[in-house]
Amino acid sequence: GEDLASWRRSLNAAATTGAQHISVYDLQVEPRTAYGRWAEAGTLKALPDEALAAEMYREASAVLRAHGLQRYEVSSFGREGHRSQHNSAYWRNEPFFAFGLGATSHLDGVRLARPRRMDAYEAFVRRLEGAEGAGRQHRTAGGQRLTTRGSGGAAASAAGDRGFAAAQAELGVREEGVEAMTTLIMLQLRTTRGLLPAELTPRFGETLAAAAEGACRDAAAELPAEWWVMEAEEASGGGDSGAEAAPRCRRFALRDPEGLLFSNDAISTVFARLDERLERDDVGGGGLGGCEAGS
Repeated sequence: GEDLASWRRSLNAAATTGAQHISVYDLQVEPRTAYGRWAEAGTLKALPDEALAAEMYREASAVLRAHGLQRYEVSSFGREGHRSQHNSAYWRNEPFFAFGLGATSHLDGVRLARPRRMDAYEAFVRRLEGAEGAGRQHRTAGGQRLTTRGSGGAAASAAGDRGFAAAQAELGVREEGVEAMTTLIMLQLRTTRGLLPAELTPRFGETLAAAAEGACRDAAAELPAEWWVMEAEEASGGGDSGAEAAPRCRRFALRDPEGLLFSNDAISTVFARLDERLERDDVGGGGLGGCEAGS
């Protein structure tokens, strides 16, 4: 099986090929795969335990950074100017199309998962094609049925759009409000850029954005200091009273490697504190307190 020494050799070998981008993943053995069958047969060499896997994660950060590859999200490293735009779009929760078995699209705030089984997927596609086909067929005044073929026709395109819209409405999952915000928080906290609470305001409003900002500070008070970094906005004057307003958090991020290694625990803590703030409706205003930067 893999050990720390062989892992280090693999990292150095990959980095010295001149690769501009390297992704590092912890192998998960899934049933009904080649690895799964080898594991069931007892022919698969032992995988690293959790402690060794954690050391390998740390080692990847140290070795690849030494070669000029900077981590920018939980599993990927890139040289300057070579971050994957494809990956980055996911972490920003931007819209994307999807094609094929089990693929999930994210359009207009709706996540639509395609069926994983071929027979179900074929039925899904026929349903969309049927909606488009219905839009392409029409009759002349004399009753003769004509069919406009090809995908260029406006009527066919509109009908196809209607079929997809129906699938979105019936089969998709729409994320709105708190649910949409927590998805975005989760994704951004898996990047080294982290979360900028002020960017939540235009989309989710002052109330939810303030709750998220406070939840990050609450979580930081509980989590080990080596897990996180927090930047504060410059404090502003308090007007006629002369009092200085408490600084708000400008950025909250998980450190590489410790914070990203334990990102599931860290993000769960942020969500728990967010739930508490929403339940007591203690959002916005001066009751949120101040923000101290992590060391």
